[in-house]
Amino acid sequence: MSVRRNVTALCILSVLHTVLLCAGSFEDGKQLFVNNQPQEAIPLLEASLAEPDVNLDVYVYLPLAYYQIGEYEKALDISNKGLNIKGTNRRIIAFNAGNTAFATGDYVNANIYYSMAMEADSSYAPPVLNRANTYIKLDKLEEAVRDYTKYLTLAPTTPQRPQILDIIRLLNGEIALRKQQTAVIAGTAGGNGSGGGNAQGNGSGSGSDINGGSANNGSVSGASSDNIAQQGTADNEAAQQAEQERLAAERKAAEDAVRSAAAARRKKLLEDVAASLQQAETTKMQAGTEGVIEYEQKSELD
Repeated sequence: MSVRRNVTALCILSVLHTVLLCAGSFEDGKQLFVNNQPQEAIPLLEASLAEPDVNLDVYVYLPLAYYQIGEYEKALDISNKGLNIKGTNRRIIAFNAGNTAFATGDYVNANIYYSMAMEADSSYAPPVLNRANTYIKLDKLEEAVRDYTKYLTLAPTTPQRPQILDIIRLLNGEIALRKQQTAVIAGTAGGNGSGGGNAQGNGSGSGSDINGGSANNGSVSGASSDNIAQQGTADNEAAQQAEQERLAAERKAAEDAVRSAAAARRKKLLEDVAASLQQAETTKMQAGTEGVIEYEQKSELD
């Protein structure tokens, strides 16, 4: 009887130990994460997913832990699962997923995640600023201006306000320049579109004398010489025209190359400015509003 009681007691203790272990796995994992020990936090956070009453904050901390050790795919996988579970903190999960996608260079999906975070909480400013940077990467400058402006509305007292106003100015300048260049190209194309030949009919007949009168053969030799001279002039003019067209094509190619190089430099400067905003350090990516892209330097376009 005592043996049976001992076995029962051991079973109960084992079950209690398991319950207590599972119950504490999330909090212990979270504490390890906060202490900057993501590698050690991951097994505990993973174990907490098997708990009967899962702490939904695990879908915030576990992706961040994976992010910190460079396991971006796993971070996004857990984030996506969390986004499909009712009651999770969608604005933070989506925001952190956007930062993860941005870190991998997947700007399209980063933009989508930031948009999801904004949909979850329209007053939440950080994803608005981060999404503006994805628009620069995607070369959608007008959309970037819209988001930077919206961010300043949501966070009017941000210390980054002067720098963000500066990048808005730079973007508006680039947008205006592109529109001007497009208008010039369109105008040039329209000017070159005039064409249409003047077809003139040579209706002068060769009068033949029905009475047997012969044509003036004396003028044939002179006419042939004139035709040869005219042909030579036409050939020379055609050659000159071809040379002019070749030189014009070369000039246009050189101008296009210069414009393309200048546009590339301006785009890089814009991306560099955006990169100075993209300071989402993993230690800042937590369960609150941290992880916002920060603007740290000022740059101007030439």
